[in-house]
Amino acid sequence: MNINLSLVFLFLFSAVSLFGGSATAATVSESQDFSVTAFGSGGSTTSQLLGKVYPIKIVNITKSQADYKTPENTAAAGRSALLQHDLDWFYQSFTVEAAAQEKKMFEDAGLALTEKYKLVSKKDEEFITGKKDYKDGLLLFFEVHDHDIDGTITKGWSGFVQENGLWKATYKYSEDQELDKFDDVIYIHCVASYRFPPADFLEDSCWHGNDLTNFNKTGVVLDKRYAEDLTAAVFNGIDNGLVRQQFNDMPSEQLSMGGWIKADKVDHTARIIEIGGDKEDSTAIVLDPGKGLRFWIHTNGRRVERTTALDYDFHDQQWHHLYLTYDGMQMKLYVDAQLKDVHQVAGSVDSAPILNIGQRNALVNNGRANTFKGLIDDIQVYKKALTADEIMRKYANGTTQSL
Repeated sequence: MNINLSLVFLFLFSAVSLFGGSATAATVSESQDFSVTAFGSGGSTTSQLLGKVYPIKIVNITKSQADYKTPENTAAAGRSALLQHDLDWFYQSFTVEAAAQEKKMFEDAGLALTEKYKLVSKKDEEFITGKKDYKDGLLLFFEVHDHDIDGTITKGWSGFVQENGLWKATYKYSEDQELDKFDDVIYIHCVASYRFPPADFLEDSCWHGNDLTNFNKTGVVLDKRYAEDLTAAVFNGIDNGLVRQQFNDMPSEQLSMGGWIKADKVDHTARIIEIGGDKEDSTAIVLDPGKGLRFWIHTNGRRVERTTALDYDFHDQQWHHLYLTYDGMQMKLYVDAQLKDVHQVAGSVDSAPILNIGQRNALVNNGRANTFKGLIDDIQVYKKALTADEIMRKYANGTTQSL
């Protein structure tokens, strides 16, 4: 049985509650009447028009309000059933065939059906953004806005057909490749993310197109953090580094950047992460021999620099978590989720849009200036200032990725 598993999870994410501010919204249409009045030399005339209004925010319904007379109501019932941990009710939103298919799929994967409960949250905002007839049924198009660290928006669709006069969810369109164009994930806050997996380790997994260029064969190695196996970028401290030469969606009003390091000793300043063309126009975190960390931010044509974490031994062969944040009023540096320094500074970030990892301006120096020696992992850049709680949760989870 070949079923597109992504569609299963799409339905769980977005085939959800219902629109409007009350339970009566269970039968609301996506259309609305408009009154249009035209004025001219001969007087005026008024006409009624029926127009589509999207997106429509989705709210929750009760089991008694699930009538399945519209696909919107069916979507509402499916989502609401998951939020209320009622699997029997949940499968009433499917055709008989689709319900059997999904149960078998989870059984074959060795997953309990109750795992679906984890895929919905009352904290998410969900919208229907469109609707269209399709083959012998119709499609609803969805957006799920997650209030997570990355500001994730998931776009997708779900198919519905009539069964015994009621609208039910179906997987019969799951293999239709023409519908792939409606699936997407957008990250609002995260503008660059590098997890350094064995394959495609230069790829920006936040999908803002900020893929890296590799200078002098920077590679990846296997290591452990919190007793978990992981891969990380390895730098030789001599002549390699990573760079994004034209950084897309450059942060301006707010910024956060950081990741994990496991540093070896070198006799020179070691760049960890830097946005900018050179020292005078950049925003950076660097490791100095015997001087702890230096960090700076470039705003309003000037560079503001600080030194901190002099009490740390960054060459202890342990992983350390570093994060620089800027909220338009203060820049802060966190080491292992502890606030080590805070400094007042204001203005827009105006560093040159060049991202360097493990080296100072690899674009100009070809991986031969202020190179880092050791491992760097899970580098991310945001267009917002992460909170102390968000940084603590990243540190406790062992990753800079979304939690």
